[in-house]
Amino acid sequence: MTEFDVHVQAFGSLNITTSHGTLSDVKVNKLSIRLIIYLVLNRYRLIPQDELFHALWGNDFESGNSNNLRQLIARARKEISPIYPNDFIISDGDNRYRLSPDLKIHLDTDAFEAYFSKARNADFADTKIAYFLKAIDLYKGHLLAANTKDEWIERTRTFYQMELVNLILDALPLLYEREDYENLYSVSSRGIDISPDHPSFHYYYLL
Repeated sequence: MTEFDVHVQAFGSLNITTSHGTLSDVKVNKLSIRLIIYLVLNRYRLIPQDELFHALWGNDFESGNSNNLRQLIARARKEISPIYPNDFIISDGDNRYRLSPDLKIHLDTDAFEAYFSKARNADFADTKIAYFLKAIDLYKGHLLAANTKDEWIERTRTFYQMELVNLILDALPLLYEREDYENLYSVSSRGIDISPDHPSFHYYYLL
């Protein structure tokens, strides 16, 4: 492993990796996955119980009660314990929850945004291209592709889809100027996969 305790892949299938192994979304209860990824995406703050109710159960208040939430958290802790035996999810004793602040987490969505930002701020075209390609490589598929129920997942997924579209639109002219036709073809193909009707992707694909 690296200086991080936990590596989380959220693009495509969810995979959580530590020095003890990898936990994938096919091995975890879907509600536990939604709880874990919500806590990961909001890991720098305590999350009130009511916010978790809304994120996990929406308006189904009959399902969203304190006992069910405690049972779910206990289940999520148990499911993640084989790869992270220490405290993963903690409570402040006032019905607020978060991931342990001692955790050092590497999240692929954070890395994606960092590469995109570095590309846009780079002074040289070759440096921009290198960062663009690193960001594109991280995008293994739509965010939490197997989970479609929650509004917040759909909203976050759409945000990263649009970020990828914008990233590809920035990268294609640079690749064309550099006559890097191999990457021009592959990157424009990714664009068509994400946004099939976008004319710019088809334009560069056919060059």
